[in-house]
Amino acid sequence: MPVVPVGCELMQRTECPNPGDFLRREFFLAAARVLAREIFASRLCAKDGSITWQRPNRSTVEGAPPVVPAGPHLYDGLPGIAVFFAALGRVDAEDQYRDLSLQIVAPLRLLLKRLVGEPERARKMRLGIGGLVGLSSFVYALVTLGRLLELPELFEEAHRVSSLVSPEHITADRALDVVSGAPGAILALLTMDRYLSSPTPSGVTPRDVANGCADHLLRQRVDRPDGTTVWITDSRFAPLTGFAHGSTGISCALLQLYARTGRRALLDAALRGWAFERSTYSEEHQDWIDQTSSTPRFLNQWCFGAPGITLGRLATLDVLADEEVWTEIGVGLKITSALTLSKLDHICCGDMGRADVLIYASDKLQEPDFYDTACEIARRVLVKAEEKGRFDGLVRSDHRDPSLFSGEAGIGYTLLRLACPGELPCLLAME
Repeated sequence: MPVVPVGCELMQRTECPNPGDFLRREFFLAAARVLAREIFASRLCAKDGSITWQRPNRSTVEGAPPVVPAGPHLYDGLPGIAVFFAALGRVDAEDQYRDLSLQIVAPLRLLLKRLVGEPERARKMRLGIGGLVGLSSFVYALVTLGRLLELPELFEEAHRVSSLVSPEHITADRALDVVSGAPGAILALLTMDRYLSSPTPSGVTPRDVANGCADHLLRQRVDRPDGTTVWITDSRFAPLTGFAHGSTGISCALLQLYARTGRRALLDAALRGWAFERSTYSEEHQDWIDQTSSTPRFLNQWCFGAPGITLGRLATLDVLADEEVWTEIGVGLKITSALTLSKLDHICCGDMGRADVLIYASDKLQEPDFYDTACEIARRVLVKAEEKGRFDGLVRSDHRDPSLFSGEAGIGYTLLRLACPGELPCLLAME
């Protein structure tokens, strides 16, 4: 599998930040183009003209098929692949990639149009509300595509889809996390609110729906005797930390909504959630203990660990930037900047996710050193993949994963963010 583009031998041999910015950016852009060609070549074409992909099946059930069709959600489905091609079309000003991204999501847009026209049918469907998997993932995907493609009609479609996040769907949420539950819905709806804040035909605004999600989170919290607040986001575990499934993501969403509404209850709940997370910090190891493990361990991932915790603090600096927060950001960025690679490359649980968090930090703090470190991590990932003939953690049963958060599209998107700093939104923060 080609990964490192031909003609970039200097970048393969030389550590950043020694190469000039132009050379680095051309290198990452070329690598993203290579990935785009590889992903495009693995597509499946239907008789009706639509296109799709297969991805590895992560089911642990015995006898489960090795691959499954890419689904409708942003995390590991067709919209995520469309976002990557839209971003490449924006960077390269290539209509073919823009057209391809719209072709990929055309069936989903048609389905959502039907559901908006049949709200009673939509209410009866067992759909989650998460920002990456669920109804709100459709909202965030359409808004992101609208931004990248500069198509206002996609904002309007996202606005109408936001009305599908009904009180019944919110009450049914038990995920309570960014990926599949109410916190992710809040972040997606607040992004929508930046572009269209007016009431939908059903009479509610995206911010109204976000407030409904926040009320649900307030009802689901467990207040502990020590004054901290926890949410049980997964029935298999104790309360979790981290961005994807734990207190960082929940508190980040509540703080961002507090900044828009001034609701003091949201601020109080968020601060108590962070207090719980701080109780998991090990002074000895200068890191947060992973709550998903029965034995002490420390993860360095967006989904669990310091990168996601740091991202949540950075994303809410305009709301809260006290000394304790700055200390946590400093500790988190030190851990995230480690150049030793893991066994995973994708943006959810792997090294490219760390690189993306460092890009975000560089933009937010105006510190170019973090961008330089992100470049070096990404360069090492690409060189390793070229040597192995594959990315780590993306291939199962000889099948590649083209998806966004767990596959090649997400790696490609981060490469584009390295090639064009400041031009593309940070999907890990749900900007």
